[in-house]
Amino acid sequence: MIRGKDNVMEWVKSTPGIKQVQVRTAPGADAFQFQSEEGENKKTIEDRLSRALDCLEPGKYYIEMSDGNSRRNWYRDYFILESDAVPAPSLSGPAMSGVSPEEVDRRIAAALEAQKKEFRIAELEERVKEYEEELEERETPLQSAIGRITPYLPAILERFFGKVGIQVGVAGTSQPIRVPQVHSQGDDHSRILRIAERLAAIEPDYLDLLEKLCDKLEENPSLLGMIKQFA
Repeated sequence: MIRGKDNVMEWVKSTPGIKQVQVRTAPGADAFQFQSEEGENKKTIEDRLSRALDCLEPGKYYIEMSDGNSRRNWYRDYFILESDAVPAPSLSGPAMSGVSPEEVDRRIAAALEAQKKEFRIAELEERVKEYEEELEERETPLQSAIGRITPYLPAILERFFGKVGIQVGVAGTSQPIRVPQVHSQGDDHSRILRIAERLAAIEPDYLDLLEKLCDKLEENPSLLGMIKQFA
């Protein structure tokens, strides 16, 4: 077996009296990758064969040569064409001093992954901002009223009922409030919401009214008895 184009051409040139050359993938293959023409001189055959070998893909081929006078004078052999080792352009950029190409690739992959995460975080932050704006646009009057009264609820309820009780949360708020243990947690929760809604419908500035009422009761606790009589 012959390896490489140069060795194949050297074998052809060193064999005297050659008048016919043909190349195919195997001895029994019908198609020829190269075949000399009748009447060509050896120099022409060599030139055409050299150009043909340049066009063939790397791989294993079968070559036959003859002096054209007898079927016995055939020279046959396999040869292998090897690809030219042309390094592919590296996407990793110039190699770092003392760093292997594998490490360079790993660092680049890590940088790309970090950049992807940054883009993803920015996208999620933008979505959260859009959701917050949408929620603000959809806020109902009741939610607005509850949001306004939330800071005052603990003080209001403690002034009316004292500090004995349990802490519960009001829908739409994060601040716990203390309510008396007279009703169940669910009943107190619903009751507070109903009261807030009714007050908001009657008096938009009911928070100021409740605050003034508490101030008066603190100044004169006896007013609470009068209020209870009318209630």
